[in-house]
Amino acid sequence: TLAYPFVNLNIGKGYDVTAFWKDIAGILVKVGTSENQPHIFIFSDTQIIYDSFLEDINNILNNGEVPNLLKDDDLNFIYNSLKD
Repeated sequence: TLAYPFVNLNIGKGYDVTAFWKDIAGILVKVGTSENQPHIFIFSDTQIIYDSFLEDINNILNNGEVPNLLKDDDLNFIYNSLKD
């Protein structure tokens, strides 16, 4: 059987949209630069604190990114990692 690494969010007291975007950006950079190794992202309905979380997850599933989340340097780093 194949074992894939999984990533999830650690949501605690005071967790807000800014923290969510920071976590999602870190996950996208990590997964995007991990030498094409698939990852499993775990996100449950109990982690939906704000409706915007669902909108951002939907963008990831449909487009592979959240608009204006990553800076150009981060995107270029990911793109260059995937070229190889």
